[in-house]
Amino acid sequence: MCKRGNRYPCTQAKLSHVSPKNESLAEIVNRGDVGLRGENVTESSLPPNGKGIESSVPWAEVSLESILCTEELRRRPSRPPDYQKENGALLALSNVLADSPRTVLQTLADAILEVCQSGSAGVSLLTTDDGEKRFSWPAIAGMWKQHIGGGTPRDFGPCGDVLDRNAPLLFHHLARRYTYFQAVTPAVEEALLVPFYVAGKAVGTIWAVAHDPRRKFDGEDERVMLSLGTFASSAYQILASLDALNLEVAHREKAEESLRLSNVKLESLIEKRTSALRRLTSNLLQSQDEERRRFGRDLHDSIGQYLTVIKMDLDAMNGLGQGLARPELISECLHAVDECLKETRTISYLLHPPLLDEAGFESAARWFVDGFAQRGG
Repeated sequence: MCKRGNRYPCTQAKLSHVSPKNESLAEIVNRGDVGLRGENVTESSLPPNGKGIESSVPWAEVSLESILCTEELRRRPSRPPDYQKENGALLALSNVLADSPRTVLQTLADAILEVCQSGSAGVSLLTTDDGEKRFSWPAIAGMWKQHIGGGTPRDFGPCGDVLDRNAPLLFHHLARRYTYFQAVTPAVEEALLVPFYVAGKAVGTIWAVAHDPRRKFDGEDERVMLSLGTFASSAYQILASLDALNLEVAHREKAEESLRLSNVKLESLIEKRTSALRRLTSNLLQSQDEERRRFGRDLHDSIGQYLTVIKMDLDAMNGLGQGLARPELISECLHAVDECLKETRTISYLLHPPLLDEAGFESAARWFVDGFAQRGG
């Protein structure tokens, strides 16, 4: 199909086929495996600047104006409007949008096919693939239905022309300019494309294709397509809102799951800390009990013995009668009282050394060690 001496060689084009059903709008927009794309590009076939065919505008055999016939829409006699069919199509679209919004684009393509009596009809969405804008076909009805998931380049295709001129366009014999359509059958005799917008931003086109040379689009087809283009804008906004809602729900579910896992970990940590605290409390109570037991033994073995000696000596002196006290018993009692006082001070110091508050831990520890050495001989 190429002429010798062309600046850029033509490339064999291919259409991607089956597209997953019930895709979200974001999946359609971000999917990168669709479209009419250049293939079999070798180093010798690259343009002089060294960039690949994907980053170049392909060479065209004819100008855009030579394949445009939009003025024919005004010149041709218009068929009478079929408002009943048009209203029925809009009602069906509204019902699908309410009941099954994920299928509304395909229903829209079916409606275009029926109302415009075309050979094929579809919806093109402006997408971004690896930073490159292009059009994908998420919904097609009629003879081209097997090409769902295909598409055309943004900067070299009829959809791009429609967005650039910001108006409906009627094409005839597209393959004369866009040679990648030569591989698509049945061929395009005429194609009517209408852009649709969201918040003033072009997001895609709807299109009707006639494969029969006897089928000529007219002003009534343009009016119907403009009406369906308004619906396409509304449907796109609803799908975008659903995608945003689903994304928010997914993020919320992920956050809730993360919070649940955090709660599980926190509960496990609390249980571990509680168990450790129980063990610590048990050990503390056990230590206190042992300390009380040791304190009781110390009182019994030290002060208790001295008090027993004092009591026995006093009992002995009491039995001697008045004026017969023995000096050695009194001396022994005084000695026992002195020892009781020493033991009392020792126990008091051991329980809480006064130097701990007055001189600090270092001095108190040194005094404690010295006193222990003295008592131990």
